[in-house]
Order: sequence, then structure tokens, then C-alpha cells
Amino acid sequence: MFRPTMLAILLLVGAAALPARADDADEFMLRPVPGKLQVLVGRYGLEVLESFPQQNLYLVRPANDDFPDRAGGDDDVEGVERNDPQFTPEIPSGSMNPSPESLQALLSDRRMVSFYGDRVWIGFARQPATRLVGLLGARTRGTTGAGVVAVIDSGVDVAHPALRGALVEGYDFTRDVLGVPHEMNDVDVETARRLSLSGSTTAFLDSSTRPVPLNQYAVAGLSGSTTAFLDAGKLPQGFGHGTMVASLVRLAAPTARIMPLKAFDADGRSNTFDILRAIYHAADRRVQVVNMSFSMQQSSPELERAIRYAADRGVALVSAVGNDGNEIDVYPASLAAVIGVASTSLEDRRSPFTNYGSPLVSLAAPGEGVVAAYPGGNYATVWGTSFSAPLVAGALTLLVQRDPEQDVVELESALLDAARPLSEGGLGAGRLRIAGW
Repeated sequence: MFRPTMLAILLLVGAAALPARADDADEFMLRPVPGKLQVLVGRYGLEVLESFPQQNLYLVRPANDDFPDRAGGDDDVEGVERNDPQFTPEIPSGSMNPSPESLQALLSDRRMVSFYGDRVWIGFARQPATRLVGLLGARTRGTTGAGVVAVIDSGVDVAHPALRGALVEGYDFTRDVLGVPHEMNDVDVETARRLSLSGSTTAFLDSSTRPVPLNQYAVAGLSGSTTAFLDAGKLPQGFGHGTMVASLVRLAAPTARIMPLKAFDADGRSNTFDILRAIYHAADRRVQVVNMSFSMQQSSPELERAIRYAADRGVALVSAVGNDGNEIDVYPASLAAVIGVASTSLEDRRSPFTNYGSPLVSLAAPGEGVVAAYPGGNYATVWGTSFSAPLVAGALTLLVQRDPEQDVVELESALLDAARPLSEGGLGAGRLRIAGW
């Protein structure tokens, strides 16, 4: 099960529905002995749904229910595992909803400021998390990031001022389309238009904007006309997740580039096969960092293989550790080659919702009350380890800029050595700190 580790208190959002993806419960990932695919197709009556010949990996649907048991002992099969499409967005344990007064305070300063070739909300560019981890100091020293961060998520708002200057060609694995996957393609035309209107500078400066509850984890700051159109039932559960995550990479590393790889739909659902293809895609293009703001309950042999493939090619891998509030293992964060990122408060305390412990957690970063971009030129205040991870992913590119010759092991060592130790246990090396970079 894949779970975007997200809780968002949305300041300016829209809502729309997206049709559910097909039930893929009877699909399997098959790794045949080279040259034996057609033999296995005939032997088991397989329908080949998708091919990934570069990795000798195929998505198949068998004719009979006993396929995985029989194939597991077949000498012509190197590996077979179920392609589980199940997904439920993960809500951090405990109530994180702020008071109406605190939400109104977040909306009170609506100034726009220059940000690396565009203009963004001051609450995003100069938020407390940037000062806490040392990002503002790094910017004054000219350390603003280098290289490419691949973001495996739900796509991005390609027109958002916080992102449009940083995007490079990615891929939409949900539609098999090369390019920059636009999250607005997951909503209808009228919803996209309303979102863009609500995120315009004029609307954002409108003093009538007020907090409007949408659901158990979202409160929007909307004008009356927008609120009348966009109701809670129209908002897909995972819509905007990729935009928010990518914007926090940009916040940490404004001159690095972002490669959006869409493996999740707007309802926050994905499957192992699409995620594997995204990891391989990033590794084959030699990006410097891959950000994975999702978690799985159990490891997958094919996931471990893809992670090793990327790490062997010098890619730094960063993942959220999940929001169950427990000392448990989730994946890919628990894998040895991955930097698992937990969440801390702005007071340097362990967030009540974050998972913790070893080997899961390598490092922590702010994940409470962090301001991120939201589709339509809007902004959101977010809670969850999904939003701690991209701050670390972006920070790694600051080290790349400082010394492009460092290999991935040296980069990770430098990152962890600079961390601020915390009194609470289970948070790895401590909280992300950018000191002298």
C-alpha cells in the first residue's frame, strides 16, 4: 500500500473529482529468465499489459488464480510479485487542525516578493522553516542548489510562480506521456479556471479571503464566489500533493532543477510498477537526487532492486518515513540506500505523527506548519513527513553545488554530519542544518 504522507491545511485551494483507476488486483510484475517471456505467456495464458524491456520487467495478467504459486517455483522465472494498486492517503495521527484565529493570522500578510525570477507569497519564501534550517543564510552566501531532483509524486502545477522557472522534462506514468505532467490535467476545465482565479495576485490580496473548512485535514482561504463553486466533495484526496512537495524542493534549492515524475493520480493512488518505472527513469537520466514522499507497509524485491540500481548510479535517494506515530519500518525509507526523513516541529520537537527509530530514520526536518505552493498559483500550510523529505532533497543539491565531485556516500555523510542533534530519540542524526554551505 502506498500512502502520500500528507496533512494539508490549505490556504487557497480548489476542488474536483477524478475517476477511480481500474482495479489492478489481478496484475503481477514478472521478471522472466531472459528470452523466456513468450514461453511463460503460453504456459500460463498471460496477457502482457505493459512492457519494461530495459529492465526485463513485465506487467501481466494471468488466466488462473494459481499463477503466483506456480510461477514462484518455475525455473524460467527470476521473480514474480503482485502489483498492488491499493492506496489510502495517510493522515497524521492526532488532531492537527489549527484554530480559526491562527489560520486567519497565516492569511494576514499577503505581500508578494521576488523569488529567483518570479514573484511568490512572502509567507512561502521567508517562512520560519527556512530560517530554522539555515536556508536564508545559505542564500546570502550564494548557495542555492545545482543539479536535478526527480520528484516521484502526482505531477506539478507547471504555471505556478514558485515552480515554473525550475522544471525540466519529466514523465507521466499514469498516462505514459513524456513531458512535464501538469496536475491541472486531473481536474475539469472549470475547476482549473476557478483555481487559477483564486490564486491570482488580485484574489490573493483580497481582504475578504477567509478560512473555509473543506474536510478533516483541509481549510481553504477562499473568496465567497470561489467557495460557492468549490466544495469539499469535489477535491480529490491527493490533488496538489506533487505541487506542494516540488515547491519545497524549490524552496530549499531555488536554482536546482526539478524533474516531475507522475506515478500517482489525483486521488493519491499508484502501483508498484509505475513507481519502479519512475525510479529507473530518474536513475537512467543521472539525476542527482530522487524525492519519494510516500511509504509502503512492506518491502518489495523489485523495489529493492530499483533502489540499488539508482544508488549504484550515484543517485541520492530521499523518502518520507510515514505518519503513523510509531517505531515501525516502512519502505523505501527503511532501505539502507535511502535517507529516511522524519518530521519535527518549528520548536525542534519530534512531531507527534511522525514515525521514528532505526533503521527507518536517517534525519529529520520541519514538517509542521510548512508553507508550500498549491495548484492554481495558490499556497497551503502543510503537516506531514511528505513535506519534511523535500527540504532534505533540496538541501542535498546545495552540497552538490559546493562540491560537484562528491559521490553519493560523501554527500550523505556531509548532510548527516551537519545535522543538529536533538534530545528526543529516534530521529537519526538529528534535524537538518545547513551550516556554512
